[in-house]
Amino acid sequence: MKTILLVMLLISGAQAMAQHGEHKAEQLGYADSVNAGLIKVDDRKGSPVRMAMANVGASHVHITYGSPGVKGRVIWGGLVSYDQVWCAGAHNATWISFSEPVLINGKKMNAGKYSFFIIAKAKGPWTIIFNSDAEMHLADEYETSKDVLRLEVTPMKDAATSLPRLTFTVKETAKNEGYIQFAWEKKILQLQVRSLL
Repeated sequence: MKTILLVMLLISGAQAMAQHGEHKAEQLGYADSVNAGLIKVDDRKGSPVRMAMANVGASHVHITYGSPGVKGRVIWGGLVSYDQVWCAGAHNATWISFSEPVLINGKKMNAGKYSFFIIAKAKGPWTIIFNSDAEMHLADEYETSKDVLRLEVTPMKDAATSLPRLTFTVKETAKNEGYIQFAWEKKILQLQVRSLL
């Protein structure tokens, strides 16, 4: 019985490692090549599904999102309307999960899976929303009553060069500390993450 259990655990662990290997390979695909300038013309239709993840302390932070391209369009105040809830990606709402509780900009978030929305503003701080309904198309079924956390975050100074493909990054910077970063076109938003375990 113990042998069977051990084999099952080893298989499960190998499958998890393979899945994370696939995530890493996917991250180094088309969108990263466009962002790095290795692909000069972004002519791919659609918004590939991408993943960003890292451990921050004891919590595994995982984000899945659709990555649209700028492709000569006006993004802020154009494709993404100001003062409206936006799914922070394409197709389905972006979702984020935490395996253990964390602090996001000093506010507690329990372990779980959440949808992630942004309200862009022409001036002043933008609103970041974590919502308990993690599965929806765009923001079609978004309900304020299901918000778990709202934060006001001022975008960092506009980047010198435009980032062609929307990109999330999760990074641990010190023991139990790190950040979640959203970047697209010339806008960058960053959230501080601290593990509670």
